[in-house]
Formats: sequence, structure tokens, C-alpha cells
Amino acid sequence: MKENKECIGEYCDGLQQKNPQNPYVSYNIAVTLGNPVEQIVKKVKEDGHDLVVMSNLGHNPLHDAIMGSTVKRVLRRVEVPVLIIKINQDS
Repeated sequence: MKENKECIGEYCDGLQQKNPQNPYVSYNIAVTLGNPVEQIVKKVKEDGHDLVVMSNLGHNPLHDAIMGSTVKRVLRRVEVPVLIIKINQDS
């Protein structure tokens, strides 16, 4: 888990370095154990975040219909905007 947090932190630091004058570029990275939807909803409420950014791997439609997607469940439960970034699994 620590490696994931460090990688995300390095990526976000790079974004801030590209545009250091933008006061709106800030981030908070949290890596926790548990149900992803519950943890995201809890963190948004506790810390008062104004945007959630999530990736979507795009499982097949059958998988999403049976299991539901984490993104869909978060969208239903948080009261802030959710930015969904599609990740190409081939790259």
C-alpha cells in the first residue's frame, strides 16, 4: 500500500510543479483497508472534500451488471462531484 501512495503522491507533485501558480491544485491521498465505497464515502464526509477523482478500468458489462462498479456506488452515495478517468488496460 505504501508504494501506491508514494506513486500517487509523485504524480500529484508533478501536476503541481507544472502549474505552481494555480492555488486550486491541491490533493489529499488516503490509502486505507476495507470496503472501497465505504472508505471513500467516509473520507469525503470526514475531510470535507469538494471533488472525488476515480479511475474506471472498464470491466465487461456482465461483470458490472452482476457486481456493480465501485464508481457507480460512490456516485450514488457522495454529495460532491466525481471525476471519472478511463484507464486503458492495454497501455
